[in-house]
Amino acid sequence: MNKLYLISILVLLFSCQKEETPIQNVPDWFLPQIEELEKSGCFGCSITQITYDKNIYYHSYCSISSCVYCNLYDSTGKLVEWDQEEFNNFLKNKKNEMVIWKCGDKIN
Repeated sequence: MNKLYLISILVLLFSCQKEETPIQNVPDWFLPQIEELEKSGCFGCSITQITYDKNIYYHSYCSISSCVYCNLYDSTGKLVEWDQEEFNNFLKNKKNEMVIWKCGDKIN
């Protein structure tokens, strides 16, 4: 009975451990920013890939920031600067949002 109890506890412990899944879709130009985020403690940070108007954009966000979409980049790593009308159109028509990195993920 004690052996069964011990085995059950071990199975639960190992099954609850977080597995780091290597992320493949993070552009190379984002790697230095990710390294800085991880060095600074990385509080609720993530990178989301978004499709808008047949183009790919990347949104970098940390939960301690009060600014949403301040760090929105095009596919080359250039910070996006849109007027209010284009930004509203982006918010209305963005598609395929996918988190491609979050704090603690291993980058390949």
